Amino acid sequence: MLTARGRGSQREVHQVPQPEHNDQARAFAPLMSVLGDWASAEDVAQLGRDLETARDIQERLLPRGLPNLAGVEIGVALAASKVIGGDFYDFVPMPGGVGIVVGDVSGKGIPAALLMVMTRTLFRAAAREEDVPGAVLARVNRALCRDLPPSMFVTMVFAVLTLGAGRRLALSNAGHVPPLLFRRGRAPVQLDVGGTVVGMFEDSQFETQEIMLAPGDLVAICTDGVVEMPAGDGLVHAMQALAVRIQALADQPAKAIAHTLLGETRARQGGSLRDDATLLVLKA
Repeated sequence: MLTARGRGSQREVHQVPQPEHNDQARAFAPLMSVLGDWASAEDVAQLGRDLETARDIQERLLPRGLPNLAGVEIGVALAASKVIGGDFYDFVPMPGGVGIVVGDVSGKGIPAALLMVMTRTLFRAAAREEDVPGAVLARVNRALCRDLPPSMFVTMVFAVLTLGAGRRLALSNAGHVPPLLFRRGRAPVQLDVGGTVVGMFEDSQFETQEIMLAPGDLVAICTDGVVEMPAGDGLVHAMQALAVRIQALADQPAKAIAHTLLGETRARQGGSLRDDATLLVLKA
């Protein structure tokens, strides 16, 4: 997760395969060692069933399909590093188009999962009241600041894609990994206009950036589990490496790009993710 700084009609499954059984065993192993001295085997088994139920609820809260957008293709893949995670994405109807959010909550496990559900609910409510991405993030931020402990926060990117006379993308970034814009024959551009993380500073404001998408443009929005967020200036190199891989895959469908890159992320980390990872790709 980031350290604090400074958002259908196609019925397809767009989540990457769930962790293998050995991943789940590793996730439960520390808990088993702690509880083993005082909890019964049935207590531990019940806790495991409860976590599996929580994961099922989380999966059901994710969109069951992708928006059907004329002239714009969407692909998305998500994988949790534990049984339950803190990454999320969502689509909401907006005037003339669709709102797209990708978020990452601080921490892991049950607290992160609860905050993820809370943030998604607040986001949907805010998107019904505002239509400018920065204003939506500001509304979510104020609500979270009233309820979150000081140690928790959320990073988010919220974009509104408007179709019609051209394809306009309005976007705001709340302390999140910068989305990448790819245009043929040009160097990738980081889209980081916005503000700080949400849930920490009640008076935070979030700027909005607008771009026109031309045919062939590609926008990639990911969480830090995809770039692994090493300390220091490691993010620069991680983002450069991600950009190179996206450019190499740019001719593939958006769904294939998202799933391929998330699969490469898992392989690079030895087959087991160290952090939740989400990648969403828009292709005009």
